[in-house]
Amino acid sequence: MHESNIQSGVTPVPQGVRHLGTMIQARRLTKEFFKTEEFERAWDEVQACMNSDQGSDVWTALSIASRASSVSKPAEAIFLPAIKRRLSEALPEWHPLEDGEDRYYLAKALQSTSRIQIVDLAFAELAREEVAERARRVWADIAFDHSSSRQEFLARLNRCVALAQREQDLTVDSLIRRLRRINNVVVEDLAASEKPTGSDYGEALRGFYAGRAIAKGPEDSALKEESAVEFVRSLARIIRLSFAAASDPEVYGVLTVLRRWWRPSSPPRSFEALSKTIAEVGVETLHIFARQGVRNKLLREAIVAACSRNVVDRLSKAAADADVSLPEDVSYWLALGSERTGERSTAALEALSGERLDERIGRLLIALSSPDSSFRALRTIADQVGILMPEEASALSRIANRMSQIATWSNAIARSRDLELTGVPGEVVTYDPAVHDTNEDCVIGSKVVVASPGAVRRISGRPQVLIVKMEVRSL
Repeated sequence: MHESNIQSGVTPVPQGVRHLGTMIQARRLTKEFFKTEEFERAWDEVQACMNSDQGSDVWTALSIASRASSVSKPAEAIFLPAIKRRLSEALPEWHPLEDGEDRYYLAKALQSTSRIQIVDLAFAELAREEVAERARRVWADIAFDHSSSRQEFLARLNRCVALAQREQDLTVDSLIRRLRRINNVVVEDLAASEKPTGSDYGEALRGFYAGRAIAKGPEDSALKEESAVEFVRSLARIIRLSFAAASDPEVYGVLTVLRRWWRPSSPPRSFEALSKTIAEVGVETLHIFARQGVRNKLLREAIVAACSRNVVDRLSKAAADADVSLPEDVSYWLALGSERTGERSTAALEALSGERLDERIGRLLIALSSPDSSFRALRTIADQVGILMPEEASALSRIANRMSQIATWSNAIARSRDLELTGVPGEVVTYDPAVHDTNEDCVIGSKVVVASPGAVRRISGRPQVLIVKMEVRSL
């Protein structure tokens, strides 16, 4: 406890508390000193304050006892049990302490209890705290630890922030500065905690980063850019680490609101660069849905509204072109955000009805590519046995000629349907169950060897479509 704070504070500090504070500053709290009468008198006075009817005395005494307990293990053994005993009893009305360090040590003391009163207090002080960042971090830990989900934590925090704004009459600029300080201590939990997100996590995130109170943005231009960039950077980290957040359209609404801060002008480059990062994560999420056969239209519309159609279309087309495992109609939707209509509807229906035929032709190509099906090998054998067994050699030659014709016509049919083989036996590839078949237990991303090629359909100007998967085996 700072001496200046003791002397100038509005609320008089009890003598025992002041005495113990002086001992801490002088570094006198040692094992030997704990045995002296001087310490016993001061400690008795502090405990009397802890049990006082005056709320200010109780909270001040708890703070100084918490500070003393941090000095050493012997000190902790004396002060911490007393703190826990006091917190197990009825507590007085809250009385905020004036010094930031005092508030920090009081918050540390209150971490040892899970009483509803203290959890409520932690949420309120997390929102009300002005400058004591160490205290704010402890309040955040208490509040988050006692929330069942990230959504519940944010929902309660948003209500407390709104209350603090009214009570402290904060301007928009002051509120945004406060939100940045709060964000600094909670973003890691929002992004990486093992707690469940909750069904309305996206809405809670939007309320925190882009609520009604800050929808118009700050007046200060430097604060505007710094705050928007910080919020979007935090949002990007959250959606990268949380599929639930990345797949919620409400989350992208944060970017939409922040972008309006610059109307009618355009946001700065730093903001647009982070906006592209958000779009990349959003399109990755659309791709995950597409691989499951799901066209998440609401999500795509939200990403487009937040990041611009040109950016989203470019990223989506690249994702569709790179993934041959997607069905043609799903790939088309992922790339362009729309279904095939008009003159293309007939072609789409024909492609759908011809899927089985394409698969059979693809498997025929794979069978003919096998060394066991080589007509050239049969001709070689026929030439080698022709002198000794002319009749058998003639039969083998006829079979070889027939197989050559089958291969020629099969390749012609395949070309007419834009089918071709992919993968070379013996080639080392990265295992992906979406494009590879195996009878072994292969780990996704591990190196495997192609045992048999697959078949794909390639049409100029459109993403290729997987018809038959390659067969692979582990190295």
